[in-house]
Amino acid sequence: MLSETTDTPMAFGIFFPVIVFPKKFLSVFSERELSYVFYHELSHYKRGDLAGSLICCIVRVLYWFHPFVLYSLKKMRTDREIACDASVLNHIRQQEWNSYGHTILNFAGYLSSGEIFSVSSGIGGSDSQLKQRITAIASYRRPSKKTKLAGFSLLLILWLLFSPFVQNHNLLADSVSGKPDRPFVSVDLSSFFPENEGCFVLYDKNKDQYSIYNEKMSRQRVSPDSTYKIYSALAALDAGVISPGKSEIAWDQKQYPFSSWNKDQTLDSAMSSSVNWYFQTLDKKLGKTELQKTLRRIRYGNEDISGGITSFWLESSLKISPLEQVILLRDFDQNRLGCSERSVRAVQNSIRLNSGPDSTLYGKTGTGSIDGHDINGWFIGILKTKDNTYCFALRIEGRDGASGKEAARTALEIIRSLSL
Repeated sequence: MLSETTDTPMAFGIFFPVIVFPKKFLSVFSERELSYVFYHELSHYKRGDLAGSLICCIVRVLYWFHPFVLYSLKKMRTDREIACDASVLNHIRQQEWNSYGHTILNFAGYLSSGEIFSVSSGIGGSDSQLKQRITAIASYRRPSKKTKLAGFSLLLILWLLFSPFVQNHNLLADSVSGKPDRPFVSVDLSSFFPENEGCFVLYDKNKDQYSIYNEKMSRQRVSPDSTYKIYSALAALDAGVISPGKSEIAWDQKQYPFSSWNKDQTLDSAMSSSVNWYFQTLDKKLGKTELQKTLRRIRYGNEDISGGITSFWLESSLKISPLEQVILLRDFDQNRLGCSERSVRAVQNSIRLNSGPDSTLYGKTGTGSIDGHDINGWFIGILKTKDNTYCFALRIEGRDGASGKEAARTALEIIRSLSL
């Protein structure tokens, strides 16, 4: 985003990070120079420096009187900038390395010296820090295969030593997650869940407000089941695996439990009948690496696809909370996930359930089954009226009967009761 008040480019924000550029720089620096700075700030985000900056800021507030702590924080800031410089150099051509170094110097002439005492990660710094960075850029060499192998071996050893602690942390992260980016309203919808435990999250675009029933459950990460297919299709469309006008995949002649699955499928038919093999095929064609990049970019739940390319979303490793589902739907509807408008429109059309003179309903169910019992039911969607847009997610769980069909029935009852 562009700003008329800031004097330095910076990456800012913990839950919804943005990269901020001073508007005045657009007329001063070339497109190539601006792209280098963008890559640098993007490296801060990918490395997790935004959260690190917040921690450093808290430490500095608590230990403002301690010279060793202040010195250590200064060194950490310099090392962080050098690491981001190295990340940029590793991804651009060697012929551009000198240009990148000159860009850092050119920007430094426009920036205030000294450290930034904030939770942002900027490109500035003191004269001594700048000197160290330029020296590091001038002496940079891409890591050799031998160096990469040594680093990988060290990481593997550390992972083997500390994996029990990491696994415990992941279990905690998967249990409760998701946070509205603004205050929410608690609503009592207990009468709609007489047999199964459930939760409901609604985002009102006009009010820019969330309404939540059963906050604890709304933050709990569980398998997305077939609701994931929305983003499988979005990733495949954006990568060119399929296109809106050419999305047909031939049936592999295997006999599946539903007759509607046993034929050639397009995106619309596969989404309507929730054909697992169609979306499994999309994911395999896209590839694990690109799929992982997409889930990280859009921040899909725990982003964990370790359960296997065809099953990670079926009561396996991938997990997401109802609250995260609604935040994603909001960004999907407003095309804030970094995908093309054409791809977003195609997916929207595939999940359109009905349309009338006053409203259009988009939605996707999901059912999680274990040993033949339906234990996890989802219905997520978007309701567009003449005057407003609502994004919602409902999830139910139980020993049996907690299906996507039941979740959809309950969600529509709630929507009607709210007179949306």
